[in-house]
Amino acid sequence: MIVHVVTNNGTEISIDRDLRTAHFRVSYSKGDAPQVLSGLYTSEQEAKNAIDRYIANTYNGKRMTNPATKRLNRDAKKASEEVQSGDNN
Repeated sequence: MIVHVVTNNGTEISIDRDLRTAHFRVSYSKGDAPQVLSGLYTSEQEAKNAIDRYIANTYNGKRMTNPATKRLNRDAKKASEEVQSGDNN
C-alpha cells in the first residue's frame, strides 16, 4: 500500500495493487472510497492523477495547510519513493 495523501480530517487515501488483475485500486481509510475514485487503474500514476483531481475538486483547489497533514504527506511520498527505488532499509 502506498499512502498518496492524508486529508485535513485525517482520512488516508492510498493506492493498492489489485493482486487478481495487477491493476491499481484507490483505498479510503474511512469507509468506502468515493464513487469518483472507485474502479481499477492501469498505472499508479493514473490513480495518483485521479486522487489529485478529487482533492482539487473536493477542497475547491485550496491546498491542504494542516501542518500534520503536510508532514504525513511528505513522509508518505518519501516512503513511496524509497519503495519504487528498491531502498527498503
